[in-house]
Amino acid sequence: MQREQAHVGMLVVFGKPGEEQTIANIIVVNPVRAKVETLEPRAGRPVGTRFNVPFDLLRPADHQQSSAAEEVELQKTKPRNSF
Repeated sequence: MQREQAHVGMLVVFGKPGEEQTIANIIVVNPVRAKVETLEPRAGRPVGTRFNVPFDLLRPADHQQSSAAEEVELQKTKPRNSF
C-alpha cells in the first residue's frame, strides 16, 4: 500500500507474507509508517493493541478481510502443544 492510499479510519490487514495476518484500523498516518489498532488478538496481545506498521506491510481489508478472518479461525482450531 502507498502512503497516499492510507487514511485515518481505514480498515486494513497487516502482517508479513506467509505469517499471521491481522485486521486493524488506521489511527495515525505518518510519513513512513501507519499506527494501527488491532480489531482481533495478535501474537498473544489483546484486541486494541497498537502497532507502527510500514506501509508495505499494509493492505486494504476490503479485499483481504474474509481471508484474514479465515486465518484467525484456522489459528483458533490448531491444537496447542500441552507440556
